[in-house]
Amino acid sequence: LRSGFDVIGFDIDSSAIQALLSAQPHLKTATSLEELLAEKIPLLLAVKPGQAKALAATISDERLIISIAAGVSIADIQNNRLTKGPVIRAMPNTPLVVGQGMTVLCASADCSVHDKDFALSLFAPAGECLFIDDEKLMHVVTGLSGSGPAYVYLFLQALEDAGVHGGLPRPLARKMALQTVAGAAEVCRVSGRSPQDLIHDVTSPGGTTIAGLAVLKEEKLEAAVHKAVAAATQQSEKLGN
Repeated sequence: LRSGFDVIGFDIDSSAIQALLSAQPHLKTATSLEELLAEKIPLLLAVKPGQAKALAATISDERLIISIAAGVSIADIQNNRLTKGPVIRAMPNTPLVVGQGMTVLCASADCSVHDKDFALSLFAPAGECLFIDDEKLMHVVTGLSGSGPAYVYLFLQALEDAGVHGGLPRPLARKMALQTVAGAAEVCRVSGRSPQDLIHDVTSPGGTTIAGLAVLKEEKLEAAVHKAVAAATQQSEKLGN
Protein backbone atom coordinates (compact mmCIF):
# COMPACT_ATOMS: atom_id res chain seq x y z
CA LEU A 1 0.00 0.00 0.00
CA ARG A 2 2.82 2.43 0.88
CA SER A 3 4.43 1.64 -2.47
CA GLY A 4 1.29 2.45 -4.43
CA PHE A 5 -0.02 -1.05 -5.10
CA ASP A 6 -3.78 -1.43 -5.46
CA VAL A 7 -4.47 -4.12 -2.85
CA ILE A 8 -7.70 -6.01 -2.26
CA GLY A 9 -7.89 -8.28 0.78
CA PHE A 10 -10.16 -11.08 1.90
CA ASP A 11 -10.27 -13.38 4.94
CA ILE A 12 -12.89 -15.90 6.02
CA ASP A 13 -12.56 -14.41 9.51
CA SER A 14 -14.32 -11.04 9.51
CA SER A 15 -12.48 -9.98 12.68
CA ALA A 16 -9.19 -10.37 10.83
CA ILE A 17 -10.49 -8.03 8.11
CA GLN A 18 -11.52 -5.48 10.73
CA ALA A 19 -8.10 -5.66 12.36
CA LEU A 20 -6.47 -5.07 8.97
CA LEU A 21 -8.74 -2.14 8.20
CA SER A 22 -8.01 -0.52 11.56
CA ALA A 23 -4.28 -0.68 10.75
CA GLN A 24 -4.65 0.06 7.02
CA PRO A 25 -7.84 2.07 6.44
CA HIS A 26 -7.03 2.50 2.73
CA LEU A 27 -7.06 -1.26 2.09
CA LYS A 28 -9.87 -2.41 -0.15
CA THR A 29 -11.63 -5.58 0.93
CA ALA A 30 -13.86 -8.17 -0.74
CA THR A 31 -16.93 -9.64 0.93
CA SER A 32 -16.32 -13.13 -0.45
CA LEU A 33 -13.64 -15.23 -2.09
CA GLU A 34 -15.68 -15.22 -5.31
CA GLU A 35 -15.72 -11.42 -5.34
CA LEU A 36 -11.97 -11.34 -4.81
CA LEU A 37 -11.28 -13.85 -7.59
CA ALA A 38 -13.44 -11.84 -9.98
CA GLU A 39 -10.59 -9.32 -9.98
CA LYS A 40 -8.14 -10.63 -12.58
CA ILE A 41 -5.04 -9.72 -10.60
CA PRO A 42 -2.17 -11.73 -9.04
CA LEU A 43 -3.13 -13.58 -5.89
CA LEU A 44 -1.04 -13.62 -2.72
CA LEU A 45 -1.84 -16.63 -0.52
CA ALA A 46 -1.13 -15.51 3.04
CA VAL A 47 -2.71 -18.55 4.68
CA LYS A 48 -1.67 -21.48 6.86
CA PRO A 49 0.02 -24.38 5.03
CA GLY A 50 -2.98 -26.66 5.49
CA GLN A 51 -5.26 -24.15 3.75
CA ALA A 52 -3.06 -23.34 0.75
CA LYS A 53 -3.86 -26.41 -1.36
CA ALA A 54 -7.61 -26.09 -0.83
CA LEU A 55 -7.48 -22.42 -1.73
CA ALA A 56 -5.46 -23.18 -4.88
CA ALA A 57 -8.25 -25.54 -5.93
CA THR A 58 -10.57 -22.53 -6.28
CA ILE A 59 -8.37 -20.83 -8.90
CA SER A 60 -9.79 -21.54 -12.35
CA ASP A 61 -7.63 -19.21 -14.44
CA GLU A 62 -3.95 -18.74 -15.30
CA ARG A 63 -3.22 -15.81 -12.98
CA LEU A 64 0.06 -15.55 -11.06
CA ILE A 65 -0.14 -17.07 -7.58
CA ILE A 66 2.38 -16.08 -4.92
CA SER A 67 2.33 -18.26 -1.80
CA ILE A 68 3.98 -17.55 1.55
CA ALA A 69 2.65 -20.77 3.13
CA ALA A 70 5.57 -22.46 4.89
CA GLY A 71 6.54 -25.85 3.48
CA VAL A 72 3.98 -25.82 0.64
CA SER A 73 5.76 -26.54 -2.64
CA ILE A 74 5.22 -24.98 -6.05
CA ALA A 75 4.00 -28.40 -7.25
CA ASP A 76 1.44 -28.51 -4.41
CA ILE A 77 -0.08 -25.27 -5.68
CA GLN A 78 0.16 -26.16 -9.38
CA ASN A 79 -1.31 -29.64 -8.93
CA ASN A 80 -4.30 -28.33 -7.00
CA ARG A 81 -5.22 -25.29 -9.07
CA LEU A 82 -7.85 -25.95 -11.73
CA THR A 83 -5.88 -24.34 -14.54
CA LYS A 84 -2.09 -24.52 -14.78
CA GLY A 85 -0.38 -21.17 -14.34
CA PRO A 86 2.71 -19.45 -12.90
CA VAL A 87 3.46 -19.91 -9.19
CA ILE A 88 6.02 -18.16 -7.01
CA ARG A 89 6.84 -19.51 -3.58
CA ALA A 90 8.04 -16.89 -1.10
CA MET A 91 9.41 -17.03 2.42
CA PRO A 92 9.45 -13.60 4.07
CA ASN A 93 10.10 -12.93 7.74
CA THR A 94 8.43 -10.65 10.27
CA PRO A 95 10.92 -7.72 10.21
CA LEU A 96 9.31 -6.77 6.91
CA VAL A 97 6.75 -4.85 8.98
CA VAL A 98 9.46 -2.22 9.60
CA GLY A 99 11.02 -2.47 6.13
CA GLN A 100 13.85 -4.74 7.27
CA GLY A 101 12.56 -8.10 6.11
CA MET A 102 14.34 -10.89 4.26
CA THR A 103 12.28 -12.55 1.54
CA VAL A 104 13.53 -15.47 -0.55
CA LEU A 105 11.54 -16.49 -3.62
CA CYS A 106 11.47 -19.44 -6.01
CA ALA A 107 9.55 -19.50 -9.30
CA SER A 108 7.90 -22.21 -11.37
CA ALA A 109 9.36 -22.85 -14.81
CA ASP A 110 6.44 -21.10 -16.54
CA CYS A 111 6.97 -17.80 -14.68
CA SER A 112 7.83 -14.94 -17.02
CA VAL A 113 10.39 -12.24 -16.36
CA HIS A 114 7.44 -9.94 -15.74
CA ASP A 115 6.06 -12.32 -13.08
CA LYS A 116 9.40 -12.38 -11.27
CA ASP A 117 9.83 -8.62 -11.51
CA PHE A 118 6.34 -8.13 -10.10
CA ALA A 119 7.12 -10.37 -7.12
CA LEU A 120 10.38 -8.52 -6.46
CA SER A 121 8.62 -5.15 -6.65
CA LEU A 122 6.03 -6.43 -4.18
CA PHE A 123 8.54 -7.49 -1.50
CA ALA A 124 11.46 -5.09 -2.14
CA PRO A 125 9.89 -2.12 -0.27
CA ALA A 126 9.82 -4.34 2.85
CA GLY A 127 13.54 -5.19 2.88
CA GLU A 128 15.93 -7.48 1.03
CA CYS A 129 14.56 -10.00 -1.46
CA LEU A 130 16.08 -12.44 -3.95
CA PHE A 131 15.28 -15.47 -6.08
CA ILE A 132 16.88 -18.90 -5.75
CA ASP A 133 16.67 -21.67 -8.36
CA ASP A 134 16.69 -24.77 -6.14
CA GLU A 135 13.32 -25.03 -4.43
CA LYS A 136 14.61 -27.71 -2.03
CA LEU A 137 16.58 -24.94 -0.29
CA MET A 138 13.35 -23.18 0.70
CA HIS A 139 13.07 -25.45 3.74
CA VAL A 140 16.40 -24.28 5.17
CA VAL A 141 15.51 -20.71 4.16
CA THR A 142 12.47 -21.14 6.41
CA GLY A 143 14.62 -22.56 9.20
CA LEU A 144 17.18 -19.75 8.99
CA SER A 145 15.58 -16.44 8.01
CA GLY A 146 11.91 -17.36 8.35
CA SER A 147 12.28 -18.49 11.97
CA GLY A 148 15.51 -16.61 12.63
CA PRO A 149 14.01 -13.45 14.16
CA ALA A 150 12.75 -15.53 17.10
CA TYR A 151 16.28 -16.84 17.72
CA VAL A 152 17.57 -13.26 17.76
CA TYR A 153 14.80 -12.18 20.14
CA LEU A 154 15.75 -15.01 22.49
CA PHE A 155 19.39 -13.89 22.39
CA LEU A 156 18.32 -10.28 22.99
CA GLN A 157 16.26 -11.32 25.99
CA ALA A 158 19.19 -13.30 27.37
CA LEU A 159 21.52 -10.28 26.99
CA GLU A 160 18.97 -8.03 28.68
CA ASP A 161 18.43 -10.45 31.56
CA ALA A 162 22.17 -10.87 32.03
CA GLY A 163 22.53 -7.10 32.33
CA VAL A 164 19.73 -6.95 34.90
CA HIS A 165 21.35 -9.82 36.81
CA GLY A 166 24.54 -7.77 36.90
CA GLY A 167 22.73 -4.77 38.40
CA LEU A 168 21.61 -2.69 35.41
CA PRO A 169 18.08 -1.24 35.39
CA ARG A 170 15.99 -3.22 32.89
CA PRO A 171 15.22 -0.28 30.54
CA LEU A 172 18.94 0.47 30.28
CA ALA A 173 19.85 -3.20 29.80
CA ARG A 174 17.27 -3.50 27.03
CA LYS A 175 18.49 -0.37 25.27
CA MET A 176 22.09 -1.60 25.44
CA ALA A 177 21.18 -5.08 24.16
CA LEU A 178 19.11 -3.72 21.28
CA GLN A 179 21.72 -1.24 20.11
CA THR A 180 24.54 -3.76 20.49
CA VAL A 181 22.81 -6.36 18.29
CA ALA A 182 21.57 -3.79 15.75
CA GLY A 183 24.96 -2.09 15.56
CA ALA A 184 26.88 -5.35 15.21
CA ALA A 185 24.59 -6.52 12.40
CA GLU A 186 24.99 -3.17 10.61
CA VAL A 187 28.79 -3.31 10.84
CA CYS A 188 28.70 -6.80 9.32
CA ARG A 189 26.35 -5.68 6.55
CA VAL A 190 28.17 -2.46 5.64
CA SER A 191 31.71 -3.86 5.85
CA GLY A 192 30.94 -7.01 3.88
CA ARG A 193 33.33 -8.89 6.13
CA SER A 194 32.59 -12.26 7.70
CA PRO A 195 31.34 -12.46 11.29
CA GLN A 196 34.44 -14.46 12.16
CA ASP A 197 36.71 -11.61 10.98
CA LEU A 198 34.74 -9.12 13.03
CA ILE A 199 35.01 -11.33 16.11
CA HIS A 200 38.79 -11.03 15.81
CA ASP A 201 38.45 -7.21 15.76
CA VAL A 202 36.64 -7.22 19.11
CA THR A 203 38.83 -9.71 20.94
CA SER A 204 42.28 -9.17 22.41
CA PRO A 205 44.53 -11.63 24.27
CA GLY A 206 43.50 -11.96 27.90
CA GLY A 207 40.66 -9.45 27.43
CA THR A 208 37.04 -9.40 28.52
CA THR A 209 35.56 -10.45 25.19
CA ILE A 210 37.68 -13.58 24.81
CA ALA A 211 36.65 -14.61 28.32
CA GLY A 212 32.96 -14.27 27.41
CA LEU A 213 33.39 -16.06 24.07
CA ALA A 214 35.14 -18.94 25.80
CA VAL A 215 32.04 -19.52 27.92
CA LEU A 216 29.71 -19.36 24.91
CA LYS A 217 31.82 -21.96 23.12
CA GLU A 218 32.00 -24.11 26.24
CA GLU A 219 28.20 -23.96 26.51
CA LYS A 220 27.97 -24.90 22.80
CA LEU A 221 26.05 -21.83 21.59
CA GLU A 222 27.00 -22.49 17.97
CA ALA A 223 25.84 -26.11 18.13
CA ALA A 224 22.53 -25.02 19.65
CA VAL A 225 21.94 -22.56 16.79
CA HIS A 226 22.75 -25.26 14.22
CA LYS A 227 20.26 -27.59 15.89
CA ALA A 228 17.58 -24.89 16.01
CA VAL A 229 17.87 -24.15 12.28
CA ALA A 230 17.91 -27.88 11.50
CA ALA A 231 14.80 -28.49 13.64
CA ALA A 232 12.89 -25.64 11.99
CA THR A 233 14.00 -26.91 8.56
CA GLN A 234 12.68 -30.39 9.36
CA GLN A 235 9.39 -28.91 10.57
CA SER A 236 9.04 -27.03 7.27
CA GLU A 237 9.53 -30.31 5.41
CA LYS A 238 6.89 -31.92 7.66
CA LEU A 239 4.40 -29.13 6.97
CA GLY A 240 4.95 -29.66 3.25
CA ASN A 241 4.10 -33.32 3.59
